[in-house]
Amino acid sequence: MALRLFYDGMSQPSRSILLLLKCANVPFEHCVTHIAKGQHMSEEFLAVNPSGKVPAIQDGEFNLPESAAILQYLCDSRKLANHWYPTDLKERGKINEYLAWHHTNLRFGAAMYFRTTTLLPLLTGSPPKDGSKYLKIFNESMKLFEDYYLKDTPFISRNEISIADLMAVTEFTQLEVMGVNAPKITPAVLQWMERCKNETDPHFTDIHKVVLKVKDKVAQASSKL
Repeated sequence: MALRLFYDGMSQPSRSILLLLKCANVPFEHCVTHIAKGQHMSEEFLAVNPSGKVPAIQDGEFNLPESAAILQYLCDSRKLANHWYPTDLKERGKINEYLAWHHTNLRFGAAMYFRTTTLLPLLTGSPPKDGSKYLKIFNESMKLFEDYYLKDTPFISRNEISIADLMAVTEFTQLEVMGVNAPKITPAVLQWMERCKNETDPHFTDIHKVVLKVKDKVAQASSKL
């Protein structure tokens, strides 16, 4: 049975998995799971991931949710190029460090700021909520990201791109949906994002087409206010 990926293209972690699979040329079955349509709560999907969150994979009889765990599993099970998830324990440890930090810092600030100020108003028609506390978390996380994780290396704690970069870059690109209302990204982080894109194109551009479509919808909705 082929590897199956359950994902939503607007999900940042989903895009990180897609990027790895496509860049590493790993065959898989696309199982698009539209959150806006409630497909993440379907009986079929909940059998794969009872928490009802994307992404998740099904590898034969083995089910695995949680993006960081999926990225690590794919690198090991498919014996992907060493730069994605090095076998050296110290190098791997630095990637694990970032993955452990990511969800409650950079992702929490970026995702919640986007959700409260842009996504929920777009889906429900309700007015944007104050996202200042999430913006503060995002800005503080971005400063640490630049000052620590990119301090001496072109990629996260490394000279080569890894799954840590894939996890991080999709959070920053999600904010592009907000257009002129997007928080300002520092020059150093923008340069890192461009390096990530160059390392993963044409897949990076292809995967982010859905983001650009939503960006156009947000712009159209804003123009009517």
